[in-house]
Amino acid sequence: SNCWTPDGVGAAIVNGTIDGCMTYTHTQGIRDDLADFSIAMLNDNKAAGLLTLLDDTGTPYVDGMDDLAGKKIIDVSGWAPTADGLGYVENKCTGEGYSSDVDLVIADGDVANDVAMRMLRDGEGDAIFLYAEQAAEYLQCPDGAVWNCTLWEGFGTQYAYVQSGQFNYVVNGTTLVLANKGSGIRDKLAPCMGAFMATQEYSDLCVKYNLVGDCYANEFFPAGSNDIPIDAVPTNEQTGDCSDGYCPCDNRSETSGVTSLGVSPALLGALMVL
Repeated sequence: SNCWTPDGVGAAIVNGTIDGCMTYTHTQGIRDDLADFSIAMLNDNKAAGLLTLLDDTGTPYVDGMDDLAGKKIIDVSGWAPTADGLGYVENKCTGEGYSSDVDLVIADGDVANDVAMRMLRDGEGDAIFLYAEQAAEYLQCPDGAVWNCTLWEGFGTQYAYVQSGQFNYVVNGTTLVLANKGSGIRDKLAPCMGAFMATQEYSDLCVKYNLVGDCYANEFFPAGSNDIPIDAVPTNEQTGDCSDGYCPCDNRSETSGVTSLGVSPALLGALMVL
């Protein structure tokens, strides 16, 4: 990518072809270490989550109580949360961090989220670490969508989130600009961004593009702007079953984490290759 890669800032920024890239989330870890960010124009309400397949009974193969020891977790290249973000979030069912014995693999490609989902469905990983809103967004499938809409069918029946509402990977929300470390971009843009975000015009743009819940509410925002979306609700507060795409902590069984053959989806995929 010209903007961001799993190893750091993209080539086009590094070589000066462009000064920066827009709409990147300011995350903990490698992004915070290697890049500068403006202040956020959208709130830090993009929760991370863990997405896994469901068996025929609607039970997740990796349940919310799992510490992921020995599991293969897929991260989406070029997107937040970055792979190292898993070390910053907590399991919302246990209140603890995840095991250090996790095999993180990167899904890379032109539409990296599609690559990650295909890897999950093909048994190349046990779960995907990604935005907790991603599946619901890709289900909408508007005209001109660049992702494979068919690949994302079955939300709540074939796959679901077993973790949601994970925010500790974030330093700040969606920013206007990501730039080289030492660029001073934050100080350069903060005064004008702060002034604009206090205006009616900012509120109008958020309403026009259906981003009211993502924007920083000012005095001009409509009532109810602070409603919490389901993807931001932590797993220990989710209710029901997995049919809405978001499993509660107690949706598990003695066979969670294994297929009917007694092995994890990732291991089964490896065995099929052999």
